[in-house]
Amino acid sequence: MSYAIVWSENGEAVRAGRLELAGGSLRLCGSPGRELAYADVAAARIDRHPALRLAGRPTLLIESRAGDSFRVASLEGAGTLNELAERLQSALVT
Repeated sequence: MSYAIVWSENGEAVRAGRLELAGGSLRLCGSPGRELAYADVAAARIDRHPALRLAGRPTLLIESRAGDSFRVASLEGAGTLNELAERLQSALVT
């Protein structure tokens, strides 16, 4: 599954790209991209706090076990961020 997103790693500059949920990892595709194994994800939750928004949109906050944080905002419309969060949570459990 692939989603059009904007994302930021550790509070750095916002990048445009896509998020792909693959067999054993999630991929943040952009320039540069990142790949994070599901086993390395410590937490994932939707954050609607205005200070943490990207492009004015609610974000999915993904925290790695190594201490990195990724903020992801969907560009695909209402409900897509919830769908993405649910699919990611399902992938983390399996």
